[in-house]
Amino acid sequence: MRIFRRSVASAWKFGLAIIVVVFFISSVALYNIMDSVTPSSQKLRYFGEYDLKRLETKLIKLESEANRNEEILGQIQRSLYYRLNRVRSRPPASTLSAVKKKERKQTYRKCNAGLLNTTVNVQMLSVYETLEFDNPDGGHWKQGWEITYDKNEVKERPHLQVFVVPHSHTDPGWIKTFDEYYSESTKHIFENMIEKLSQKSQMKFIYAEMSFFEKWWREVDTAKRMLTKRLLDIGQLEIVTGAWVMTDEANAHYFSMIDQMTEGHQWLLNHLDYKPKNHWSIDPFGLSATTAYFVGLSGLKTMSVQRIHYAVKKHLALNKNLEFYWRQLWKRDSSSDIFCHVFPFYSYDIPHTCGPDPAVCCQFDFHRSQVGSLPCPWGIPALPIDMENIGERAFALLDQYRKHAELYKLNVLLVPLGDDFRYTTSMEWQQQYNNYEKLFDYMNRQDWNVQFGTLEDYYRALFKRADVGGETFPTLSGDFFTYADRNEDYWSGYYTSRPLYKRMERILASFLRGAEIMFNLAVSDVRSKALEHQFPSQRLFNNLVIARRNLALFQHHDGIAGTAKTPVVMDYAKRLWSSIELSKATMATAILYFMRKASTSLLDADSIKLDFSERIMDASHTSENVVINVLDENERSILVYNSLPYFRSEIVCINVDTYKIALYDAANNRLKIQISPVITKTSVGFIISVTTYQVCWTATMESLSIIRYRLVSGDDPLDGEMVTISQREVVHSSTFPRNVLSEEQFDIVSPVYVATFSTSTGLLKELKHTNKDNKMNLQLEFFVYKSKSQSYTAGGAYLFLPKGEAEPLNNVDDVLLLEGDMFATVYSNLKNVLHQFTVVKLEGDAQHAKLPGAESLHIRNTVDITTEIEDFEIVMRLKADIHNSEHSFYTDLNGLQMIKRKYFSKIPLQGNFYPMTTAAFIEDSAHRLTLLSAQANGVTSIKPGWIEVFLDRRTHVDDSRGVAQPMLDNVIVTSDFRLMLESLDSDAYKIGKNLPTINYLTLPAHHQSLLLIYPVFVLYTANDFVEELRSHYQALQKPFPCDFHLINMRSVESKGAFDSKAEVESFLNETLLILLRLENSCFSTQPPSIVCSLKDNDVPTAVDIFGTNVKAVKEMSLTALYELNDTKLPDEPLYVEPMEIKTYKIEWKSAQDAAEHKSPLVTGRPPAK
Repeated sequence: MRIFRRSVASAWKFGLAIIVVVFFISSVALYNIMDSVTPSSQKLRYFGEYDLKRLETKLIKLESEANRNEEILGQIQRSLYYRLNRVRSRPPASTLSAVKKKERKQTYRKCNAGLLNTTVNVQMLSVYETLEFDNPDGGHWKQGWEITYDKNEVKERPHLQVFVVPHSHTDPGWIKTFDEYYSESTKHIFENMIEKLSQKSQMKFIYAEMSFFEKWWREVDTAKRMLTKRLLDIGQLEIVTGAWVMTDEANAHYFSMIDQMTEGHQWLLNHLDYKPKNHWSIDPFGLSATTAYFVGLSGLKTMSVQRIHYAVKKHLALNKNLEFYWRQLWKRDSSSDIFCHVFPFYSYDIPHTCGPDPAVCCQFDFHRSQVGSLPCPWGIPALPIDMENIGERAFALLDQYRKHAELYKLNVLLVPLGDDFRYTTSMEWQQQYNNYEKLFDYMNRQDWNVQFGTLEDYYRALFKRADVGGETFPTLSGDFFTYADRNEDYWSGYYTSRPLYKRMERILASFLRGAEIMFNLAVSDVRSKALEHQFPSQRLFNNLVIARRNLALFQHHDGIAGTAKTPVVMDYAKRLWSSIELSKATMATAILYFMRKASTSLLDADSIKLDFSERIMDASHTSENVVINVLDENERSILVYNSLPYFRSEIVCINVDTYKIALYDAANNRLKIQISPVITKTSVGFIISVTTYQVCWTATMESLSIIRYRLVSGDDPLDGEMVTISQREVVHSSTFPRNVLSEEQFDIVSPVYVATFSTSTGLLKELKHTNKDNKMNLQLEFFVYKSKSQSYTAGGAYLFLPKGEAEPLNNVDDVLLLEGDMFATVYSNLKNVLHQFTVVKLEGDAQHAKLPGAESLHIRNTVDITTEIEDFEIVMRLKADIHNSEHSFYTDLNGLQMIKRKYFSKIPLQGNFYPMTTAAFIEDSAHRLTLLSAQANGVTSIKPGWIEVFLDRRTHVDDSRGVAQPMLDNVIVTSDFRLMLESLDSDAYKIGKNLPTINYLTLPAHHQSLLLIYPVFVLYTANDFVEELRSHYQALQKPFPCDFHLINMRSVESKGAFDSKAEVESFLNETLLILLRLENSCFSTQPPSIVCSLKDNDVPTAVDIFGTNVKAVKEMSLTALYELNDTKLPDEPLYVEPMEIKTYKIEWKSAQDAAEHKSPLVTGRPPAK
């Protein structure tokens, strides 16, 4: 063993020496070339235009060669890494090289002017431009071609090496609920897994979803746990990805994606001391580059994926590019590359994995040989292997393997062996193992090389073969949306299906994040002061873990996608709703800890007398504002919590039961408010409430802070506090001033915009900036698509299949304008939509040129299609005078990055819709129109100047993709958007024909998106509240830099005893601080209205954020599987590059630490007052 270790170490050192030598030679050569082509300042004046052009050409060539050299070095480094198998406790070599480099001096970059496309071999938008998207019959491989090989040539190649990988795909909710699937199927998979793998040492198995695994682990005894641990340690069992679920990649926001992956990885680390190495994503309906980025940042080294457009698969296969390094759009080097393997055929089931002919492959699914099991649909049964047929069967299977291998560069083949909920019975394990064992023994006696394996087995062999042969793999950038599995069946419907629950998920994420941050701040304070007796820490931590896991469960690709059966959807919804309530209880308790004045009593999480002004009534209703009773109580306290790390000033609203009301700040100053009636939609017009009122004011909050107000009834409103109600006809009222909308159109003026509306519809017609003369035609309209039925399918939960162009929805029953000094809202009553368009009118204060909310126009649509008897798919369409070149537009990927799209006429309408998790924009040489969303939607740009976004879908026919039900369980749903029109004001931003594939929101747009996704939390004191409250609490000593975002502060669960059956363990005195540095477009360089730091080198430290309560800081991999750098001092800068996400582990001081280090010179965090 020692000799082996020394040989491995020597080989590794030798490999590193090779890298250093190659790099040194390349660098010297490049330096000499650069020196030879770079003119001195004296020579430059004599250079003509031709000479400069030659120099430019040489420089471009040099850059390309440098990138290629860097890429080759990276691949050599990765090959050495895999060959030497240094995988047990470290992230990939590319990750290590990236994090071990000397940290550079960081400066604030106002915006990114470069927008350069990354250098790759395959760019997905370019692929879309060149593909014809035809679908000729490929023969046995319907979507490909008849694959052949030369038998003599095969003999000259390195031996074919095949790894057959048994697996079972277990959806945590789809046709059945999570609990039903567990008790009926998944539990039995695990039980048989440990029994059969222990009996059969040659058998292997991989498994992915930790949601099921954790539930099983809690139930089993120590002996089964030890057996499972042993199988993992010897590599017979591999956990792949290790996230809580196999996440959807279209609708999920990066907050939730990171959180669900972290939950799975931390559970594995704490209970099994296991670190996944390979990612497995075979069922999500399209693939996002964001997932690739997160997988690499977490320390995993490879990806194996399935569902991408069949025409794209064929294109990659033709060029043997089904294995590649996936590069992020903004990266100019290989530091974030991750290796990706694409399965080439139609599905991940056994008939479509051994080779191109499913009729043959199905015969090798030996579970189908059992009487009463699902037969092969091609009419040829799966027969057990015996001495009479083994020769013929082996050659038939080998033929498929060889044809399959023809699609890849190397003669090493990965063949999945599984399907949905397979290996549930002992019989199936025996059928698959016994028959394949006979085949493998026979094949290997013929000098072939076929075996059971795991992903780790496959990739180790692949990179060893690549290293020996000097083979390199291409690089690829972009994503794989929109997915089509056959014909013109594009899976773009699920971008919008079941929109209420997509919205509810985003609400839970906001509440969970707010609760996590406040809980961590409270616990760090509690432990530093030895006040554990006053704060129910473990109880609240349990709440957080349950909420985390329910949010994580919904990220499953049939959860947030909206593609499950109705009872399953309702089960998800109940989990989301209950988790919102748990997050509220945790947040309220932590807020009261900071806001109550001196007290020694224990805070009881069950009896906190603070309620939230927003609530969700149950699992089938959208959120609404509570009507706060002030008449009976006379006075209440209102608490407003800002969870963003920036100074924030915005309009906050609550509903109350009287308009005779006043609001006071902590200094007892009466504040200006705006009072409006609450409006309700009916089928014949609006109901203007005479008992419920909306009260709004401007709340000014420090970063990560809580502020208190007093709400007092009985006082008459001040002048100008009551809104004016305007309608098309005169309606008299004794409470509010009235007006008549007599002109064809009317304007609302704000510090930023002049918005013009049609009096007949109440919908936006024109828009201009207040300080400019030119108006832009900008029409907002609603349209409806009807589905077409085909011989084999129709539109449903997965598929959007329109039968033609959308029909206008223009039957407006009534228009109402509520206008006050703070803001004005236009209400339009359409048959299926209550449309609200709000313009913030307030000027800024001494710190703000304008109120942050005034930078955008607020849109709210409440959609009701619950009674439609035909297919009804409703969209909101914006039509502007913007000439976006190349028919291009940009949509976001998971809220993290903006990717260029094009509308292709060669693709049907449904294939031109893309996921919009948070944002989309179009632009030309003068303007950019940005639509920001509070929930996931489908979006497109059908014509230049258009943005079209889905609101809801109702279909009466199943789309034949497995859920087996129409989508008729619609509920009333509210969607929130913000609209921004920005003018080009920077010479640095270039508009041309070849727009880059990567782009960014402007800094103001980033901040507007954050304000939309993370609104302030408003709480009010309950009737019998008796605590005396402070005026405010502030967590940070100074705001974050403008381009930093606090993704989350996540408490860390401790390692439980190996025999523990606790659902939640205790937690450590540590917090995962997850930071994102935003990248900003130079399209508009207007300063942000949010107060934040714009200074160079103004990088936050842990002391800046948390004061002197920090003991140590460690940089971790994204999900904290790995420590990446040495421990930092609390006052060292937390460096993050643009578009980079970093996780730092904060270790807090205990009461003993705080006492030992206490100094009168250090004040720490500003106290609550």
